Amino acid sequence: ASYSERKAIAAIVEAFFASEPRPHVQSIRTEDSTGDYLTESKFVTSSYFISGGEHLSHCFHLENGATNCHDVSYFGARLDLCYESAICGINSFDLRFCLDCWDGCANLFYCDMCPGSKSCFGSVGLRKATFSVLNRKYSEKEYNSLVRRIIEHMRDTGEWGEFFPIEHSPFPYNLSEAFRHFPMTQEQCSRAGMLWNERFQPPSTSAVPASSLPDTPPSEGTNSLTVLSALSGRAFKITTEELRRYRLLNVPLPRLSYEERMDERMQRLGGVKLYRRACAKTGKTLMSTAAVSDERVIWEKEEYDREFQ
Repeated sequence: ASYSERKAIAAIVEAFFASEPRPHVQSIRTEDSTGDYLTESKFVTSSYFISGGEHLSHCFHLENGATNCHDVSYFGARLDLCYESAICGINSFDLRFCLDCWDGCANLFYCDMCPGSKSCFGSVGLRKATFSVLNRKYSEKEYNSLVRRIIEHMRDTGEWGEFFPIEHSPFPYNLSEAFRHFPMTQEQCSRAGMLWNERFQPPSTSAVPASSLPDTPPSEGTNSLTVLSALSGRAFKITTEELRRYRLLNVPLPRLSYEERMDERMQRLGGVKLYRRACAKTGKTLMSTAAVSDERVIWEKEEYDREFQ
């Protein structure tokens, strides 16, 4: 249960897995697909964390069935014919360049937070709306005519066919999921027109270095702690409830902040970029998230399953 014991065991485990073969992809009952962490899917290309998907390309975290989608992130649930969108799903169909549209949406263009809406263009915050452009209601005939004219204009200006410009995002890049997979410096974000926001820093006058934490869980009665991360030196808080939980589970206190621990776990899962590798057993060319510089032994998954299952 001590931190030093767990660290020693982790080093042994890491060394073991570094020397043993690993499959080039983590997949279950999946066929004709590339990417990683694919479950019961087929005809999936360069996609990650997909469950029950079919005919997808460049998608990320789509669960419970998504079909015929390209460049879509989160969340699926019977989503069909979706392009360049995020956080869409639940029986939705034909969404293009949309954000936060779900629960039976259909035929939406450039819409944001319009649950249950159908046939809308450039609208925000509507619920179960139809034939709306920029949040204004039209007849079906007026809507179709106006949308054709808007699309023609956007094609002339070069705006058509792309997701909302990143400089319009209200979310700081360094606090986003994208930052975890594609880290950038504050200067790079500034040049790209993206927001940057420093994370909340708890008062650190009473913060203790991670190196001074006890090797075993603290005894009853210990109050919340503010700790300086062993990785970044930034202060983070361990609440009284967290301390109670660590004692209950008999595990040592964390030396890294929550975000740093999540980053570390994601790194263990692998990246979201494919590299051309050779199977160490057969020499066959593979597409794997293990970079060429990764010294771990990579086998084609079919060979791995035949050997170890």
